[in-house]
Amino acid sequence: MKNLTGLKKKENKLIQTYPIKPVPHLHDLIDEGLLYHCLAGIKKHTPISSFDRSLKSFHEHKSIIIPNLISELNQGTYYPAGVKLEPTTINHKARTLAYFPVEDELMQRAVKLVLEPIYEQLFYPFSIGYRNGKTVNNAHYLLYQHITFGGYRYIIKADLKDYFDSVDHACLMEFLRLRIDDDIILHLMEEWLAEGVDSEHRKCGERDGRSERSECGECGERGGHGVEAAAGHRVATAADHQSPKERPQGLLTGSPLSPLLSNIYLHYVLDDWFTNQIQPLMHNTSFMVRYADDFIMGFNAERDARSVYHTLFKRLAKYNLSLNQNKSHMMWLNAIAGDHNEKQHTFEFLKHHYYLTKTKKGKEVLKFKTDAR
Repeated sequence: MKNLTGLKKKENKLIQTYPIKPVPHLHDLIDEGLLYHCLAGIKKHTPISSFDRSLKSFHEHKSIIIPNLISELNQGTYYPAGVKLEPTTINHKARTLAYFPVEDELMQRAVKLVLEPIYEQLFYPFSIGYRNGKTVNNAHYLLYQHITFGGYRYIIKADLKDYFDSVDHACLMEFLRLRIDDDIILHLMEEWLAEGVDSEHRKCGERDGRSERSECGECGERGGHGVEAAAGHRVATAADHQSPKERPQGLLTGSPLSPLLSNIYLHYVLDDWFTNQIQPLMHNTSFMVRYADDFIMGFNAERDARSVYHTLFKRLAKYNLSLNQNKSHMMWLNAIAGDHNEKQHTFEFLKHHYYLTKTKKGKEVLKFKTDAR
């Protein structure tokens, strides 16, 4: 705890010094104390690759290994040792689980602790998933407040298709550079992202740990008028001439950094876009609630809802994302329909079935029940 207190003080000073500009010298915050703290958090059940050394062996030699890791990090000579990928099933879907050597697991946890405070200052309150102190209950509460008391009746229920497998590495790195000015940290990020990419798709020197920097052409939102123009466009780059399958993409399931990186990606692609470019164009008020790759948008005007729903497909496509057509739709909440499973009047979100009903006094309120499916 003492190590984290010291880290927070140093980081707060950096954030105050660079409230808008990219923050430099972040790797300097990673010291032996922080690595020992992260090591204590790696339990026996943590997925660890055994082809390098076991967790038990690491503990036996930690007094030598950890100082060496810090030295390599500061000299820019630390490179990921590799990752073991194994197929598994998560929520009835086939996934690939990543097993990292102890050193990589440790370093990723440390980098995550360093980066989280920077992005917590940036993330919007309606972004709920994978954030300390926020749970599914916060998402339910926000929806209840907005719809019951805000009167929002036109709803876009959206679910991103294969989101974690679709995150574009080049665009993600450009987003990271907006707040990180530390070549050592950025280089590590590129290396860790490349771990999950098949060798024929990679743009790096195989396992020599030297990745080429790929460009996304950070989204310059210029030209056009209205909501459709706000879908934005990216500057054409060499990467744009590749097919989606050829471009490095995807976040590894099991990586300590993946939840944070997924939120960073959607912060720029979706949250910030909706808040700063879409909402000012609306004829009436609107809201958004996002939990990881599932999100709800609510509107008081039907024309606003239709316009945004149409634009949403274009916006997501520019960042290699798409909606799951079977789980995404626009609807009008109607208290008369009640809790009947009618797609045009109800919606599912976070394994709950939402519907509008009336109290005995005639007030319309949002209710939900656990989705039986």
